[in-house]
Amino acid sequence: MEPPPSGLEYLALHPFVRITVQDKVKGTIVGSALGDCIGLYT
Repeated sequence: MEPPPSGLEYLALHPFVRITVQDKVKGTIVGSALGDCIGLYT
C-alpha cells in the first residue's frame, strides 16, 4: 500500500524549482517577522 501523495512532487522537476520555493518560504517568514516588528513599534 502506497502512502498518499504529498502534493510536492513538482519540487523534483528541476533544481531551480526547489530553490525558488525555498526562497519564497524564507521571504514570507522574514517579511512577516519584519511586518510584525514594525507594527509593534508603531
